[in-house]
Amino acid sequence: MTPLLRTALILSLALTAGCQADRRIRVVSRPSGAQVYFDDVEVGTTPLEIPFRYYGTRRLTLEKDGFRRESTVFELESPWYAFFPIDVFSELLNPVPYKDYHDFTFVLARESGEVAEPDLQALLRRAERLRRAGPLGPSGTRESATEGAGTLLPLEPRE
Repeated sequence: MTPLLRTALILSLALTAGCQADRRIRVVSRPSGAQVYFDDVEVGTTPLEIPFRYYGTRRLTLEKDGFRRESTVFELESPWYAFFPIDVFSELLNPVPYKDYHDFTFVLARESGEVAEPDLQALLRRAERLRRAGPLGPSGTRESATEGAGTLLPLEPRE
């Protein structure tokens, strides 16, 4: 075997022996069995491991009947060894695989199932005021957020 062929063979073996990172997001919920959506795509039920390739801003959403929907937006930051030119060595030439796991635990809250009945007359009064208001909104009165719908507080005149 010629030295050039031997060198090419060794280089090709070294390149194929390199291991990529095992990147996963592990999702656990209490109670388990919640539907998991990763970047708005359904991927399974908890407990679950989701492989990923790219870092950046991602979204996890969990849904389960009888429980409130939980959603979080998070940043998957690239580790120092995932930046060029270091990533060439860590991804292709490193014979030792490494793990990049990100764990998320959700505690789902039960839905109460009770819906408060709105004050219909206060709602209609507010709707009428907004309908008659100009582009700057209703002037002269303001509803208090702490005292409930229908309570009007005087405002100072606009200049």
